[in-house]
Amino acid sequence: MRRVILYGIILWSVVWIGGCSSGEAVIQECYSSAQFKRLVAPAFSYYVMNVDAHGQSRLDLYLQMPYKKLRFQMDGFQYSASFSYLFLVRDSKGEIVQTKEIDRAVTVRTYEESVSLRSDFYLQTFLLPPATYTVEVISRDNLSQQRYRIVQTIEAKNFSNSTVSASTILLLDTIAYDAKGVVLRPILPEYVSLLSGSIGTFQEIYNIRAGDTLVVSTRYCRLKQPREDERKKFTYWLPPYRIDDTDCIAENEEVYASCDSTFIATRDGTLQFIQLCQPLHVGKTIVHRFIVRRSAERVDSVSTEFSLFRKDSSSKLSPSQDEILTAMRYILREPEYDSLVTISGNERLKKITEFWSVRGGNQRRFDFEKRIYEADQFFTTCMEGSRTPMGIVYIICGVPDYVDCRSDLYETWYYTLGERTYSVQFRAAGNRNRKTYFELNPFSVNELFWQYHIDQWRKKN
Repeated sequence: MRRVILYGIILWSVVWIGGCSSGEAVIQECYSSAQFKRLVAPAFSYYVMNVDAHGQSRLDLYLQMPYKKLRFQMDGFQYSASFSYLFLVRDSKGEIVQTKEIDRAVTVRTYEESVSLRSDFYLQTFLLPPATYTVEVISRDNLSQQRYRIVQTIEAKNFSNSTVSASTILLLDTIAYDAKGVVLRPILPEYVSLLSGSIGTFQEIYNIRAGDTLVVSTRYCRLKQPREDERKKFTYWLPPYRIDDTDCIAENEEVYASCDSTFIATRDGTLQFIQLCQPLHVGKTIVHRFIVRRSAERVDSVSTEFSLFRKDSSSKLSPSQDEILTAMRYILREPEYDSLVTISGNERLKKITEFWSVRGGNQRRFDFEKRIYEADQFFTTCMEGSRTPMGIVYIICGVPDYVDCRSDLYETWYYTLGERTYSVQFRAAGNRNRKTYFELNPFSVNELFWQYHIDQWRKKN
């Protein structure tokens, strides 16, 4: 069974240069500064799958590089770009156990294709003894000389014992067939919003014996929503101290979809298992996967939990009208917002166009909506990034001049205006074990600083 990387699922974006702290001056790299690096770096998406390889652990690294993150140059009658990946695998002592460098080249016929939705895909594998490793991947664009780096600690599992065990789950967009058999088209978790239909999962299950009964159950859960009267009331013009963040801080879950499969193994060894389920719910989904093996001698099981986020299917490639209005309300007066929230469609678009027509026109509107898009890319975890406090501050104020973090629980963004520096303070909140979410410290933003940036957006021609 072959696994083929899905082609062409990158969202639209425009490379925009801005300054931020590189993180070297602090004990660890801050969460937000790592996100801001994606503005100018050859930032790729990645996913790591761990499978059994006849007594060894195999790490499959799926890498996806958007064309828009590369610099192209005209080469005769076509456009070309080139970049490289450097892989460093370290053991628990920090010593390099494997390394590899790969050169990649991209050639397109037109400029439009170079800034299209396409991506370059690459799959790199490593065979390793079971243990804990740190995997570092560095991309470098050869023309711009920009670099992007990710570091992740990964446990290469030992699949060789007698109890049931399973590989990492691989998400699937489609299942195709050709002359050589089944072709799986994976989709990286970052792009589940682009799924056109059901969601598929591929997994290998190990240490199966003929006659064993296997039960594979998958539960798709969302966080319980509070009653309407419990929601936070929005306050216009003020920093995002009070937002509707129940998707990030709620603890209770409710199952909205499930997929169950039961079968009897006909032979010993490994089972490759594909399961399809209905499309994901819009918003945050918590996935629980349970595998139970029953035999005459014993019952054992393995479980997995992970989170996914899906945008509204009507706005996969750009901010929706509701997202745009949610961000705009921070720069609108209350009557202006009320006049927009009661209408939709072309009528709302017309009024939004009228608002921007005297405030820089289409270019200024594009700048604002591009920040909404970028905030979604940087800060989406439990809800759209443009709705989070970090996302809202970024949309209104831009990239900070410096980012400081003393632990993974607190971050401070610093902005310099003239001879004065202002700080914006965030703290981790909600269920930190699942996804990073930061709220704005109450009364931590200088009101004059906030109003200055609002005035910059409202300033008329």
